[in-house]
Amino acid sequence: MAPTDSGDLNQPEAIREALQEGLAQALRTQNADNSHIEVRTQQMNLHSKTRIPIRASRADWCAWIWLDEQGEPQTEESGSVHLHDPRAGAGLTVLPGLPWGRPAVLHPRAGTASIWPGWLSWTLLPLSTGHRIEALYCEIQSSSVPAEQSFQRA
Repeated sequence: MAPTDSGDLNQPEAIREALQEGLAQALRTQNADNSHIEVRTQQMNLHSKTRIPIRASRADWCAWIWLDEQGEPQTEESGSVHLHDPRAGAGLTVLPGLPWGRPAVLHPRAGTASIWPGWLSWTLLPLSTGHRIEALYCEIQSSSVPAEQSFQRA
């Protein structure tokens, strides 16, 4: 993909394509066998009525890319993504001052992205009234398993 010029950054499709290609290139550099990389995306317009309960993915990696933010959040937690360790006993490892035993919190800010291993479960907290976010949710398959197998639900 050719580099985008600053005029392209006002077009959501150009941003999506650039981010998808950038994620795929970054993962290819980590893959010694140069296996196929597939990035599936879903553009979302998040608002106070958006509900995404806790979920997990069969993809190797997941990501949120926050494209635009409008309105002021009434709380710091508005629209944040909480990552949870689903392993048995993970919640019992609470140590003062250390992050284990509680979710990692990703706060939405326009122009930022977060990527994490697909085996972690996650949830999106509701947005406060008047707070809106345009975001891109990505599932990235970077192994040699064909994507049509990895994205199927059991």
